Amino acid sequence: MESYLHKQIHDLLLKAKEPVFVSDERIDGDSLGSALAMADYMASAGKSVPVYIAATVPEQYRRLPRAHQCTTSLHIFDNPEIDLVVVFDCSDAEFVRGLVERIPGNPTVINIDHHVTNSRYGQVNQVVEDAPATAAIVHRFFEENQIIPSRDAATCLLTGLCFDTTILSNSATNERALEVASKLLLSG
Repeated sequence: MESYLHKQIHDLLLKAKEPVFVSDERIDGDSLGSALAMADYMASAGKSVPVYIAATVPEQYRRLPRAHQCTTSLHIFDNPEIDLVVVFDCSDAEFVRGLVERIPGNPTVINIDHHVTNSRYGQVNQVVEDAPATAAIVHRFFEENQIIPSRDAATCLLTGLCFDTTILSNSATNERALEVASKLLLSG
């Protein structure tokens, strides 16, 4: 099922005319790194996707590739052309609902997360509870769709993985975390 959903998400991303990415309300390395890695991939496909964040980019993440695509402006949701909203590392359905309700149209919502508290609020839910981080799920998305992450995307994903595993030292660190970290390091 996980593989099928990664391919479905890929199709929806490439077909979207006006996608918007959303980082968790509590901005951290995993939510922001995952969203920015996907924004980097979309740029390689010729689409510049805004990344909504609830507050300014924290100082420690301002040097991440594509951080300039982040916005705190709720006005981006006033666009009736938005047809896809992808949410990263956010189990708060109310936060997402409040943003999506601002959109005059009826976009598809993709929910990519690893938290057991996620209520699966999207039309497409890629919630992998045993993943060490959402960044590992995005990395798997790349692998399933034969996408080689750019150096910038790898940097963003490694930031997310290191944040959620406390640099590969906490209980979220598992074989998958080590494998993903190794592959990302090899990507530059």
